[in-house]
Amino acid sequence: MVEQILECRDLSQSFRMPDGSRLNAVRQASLTLNCGQTLVVRGASGSGKTTLLMMAAGMMQPQNGHVFLDGNDIYTMPRTRRNRLRNQSMGVILPMFHLLPYLSAVNNVTLGISGATGRQRAIQLLDQMGLADRRNQKPDRMSAGECRRLMVARALVHRPRWILADEPTANLDDSSGGLIRGLLREQVQSGSGLIVVTHESPVLFGADDIYQMESGSLGKSES
Repeated sequence: MVEQILECRDLSQSFRMPDGSRLNAVRQASLTLNCGQTLVVRGASGSGKTTLLMMAAGMMQPQNGHVFLDGNDIYTMPRTRRNRLRNQSMGVILPMFHLLPYLSAVNNVTLGISGATGRQRAIQLLDQMGLADRRNQKPDRMSAGECRRLMVARALVHRPRWILADEPTANLDDSSGGLIRGLLREQVQSGSGLIVVTHESPVLFGADDIYQMESGSLGKSES
């Protein structure tokens, strides 16, 4: 029996523009994510992909619709419980790095986990990312590509049940990009669910289903 992790049902979000008009960023978008499944979402810049991921991650309350995690509507929960669920079971990779500038690379990765085993796992991931000599460096002294790899390490350190990744290989060379894709595929093979926004070929991520987003509307794509 397939285990469903996440369901986004009829999500909508709009924003007021400087001229007073409203931009419909996401229009009644729905999808489901199962254990061991990879969904790829494609679309032009500004089509609403990042807004959709932020609502799915519990980081932006939709104006309409629901997000269910293991059958529970996360936006009916207190914010503290929702944040705790995200920290415990979700890995999030977003374009805005959300790295803490006053912490070293290794301490950014271990944030929210404890013990020697967690630190060992963080160091292992940083080494895999080619950041062995940057462990004690702070993010503001690292390149955009290095910060991207650091974000991926932080998202995977606690072996999350599901992962939301927005352009996880942006600003990376072919070798680093291949490494990231390999780590994400390994996580899915171990039973995690993955939703990834990418301009790369969905085949590279082992996509089970492909979605296309256009002007806020989400639909399945054949290729």
